[in-house]
Amino acid sequence: MKFTALQEFNALRESLLSERKELQERVDAINEALGGASVSVTFVPRIVKHRAKPPLPKRLLTRGRQGNARSLKQMVIEATKSGPKTKHEILEAVQKAGYKFATSNPLNSLGTFLYTSPQIKKDGDKFGPA
Repeated sequence: MKFTALQEFNALRESLLSERKELQERVDAINEALGGASVSVTFVPRIVKHRAKPPLPKRLLTRGRQGNARSLKQMVIEATKSGPKTKHEILEAVQKAGYKFATSNPLNSLGTFLYTSPQIKKDGDKFGPA
């Protein structure tokens, strides 16, 4: 005879309830033999408390913008107001204005911004405000 999932579930449940009853009777018999009163054992789910995350290592806390007063976006827009410039000219202007990059290759970060920003348009090898 083929069982459906519901029939299998019910059969397993009945089996577990029967086993629990037998175990409860065994615990009662042990308690009685030890001279104690019969103690009913019930299942109490264990509550798992979430542990606080450990603090981040200091090396990770120092990443990101190095305390720049203005964002790279603001600095680039200001640097290109006078006219289109190449990536290297923009990088020089931004660094001269005091922007500090957190990377060892600032041209990569600048290039990513220039090619993906809707506020900047590319004209040949020069970039200017859109």
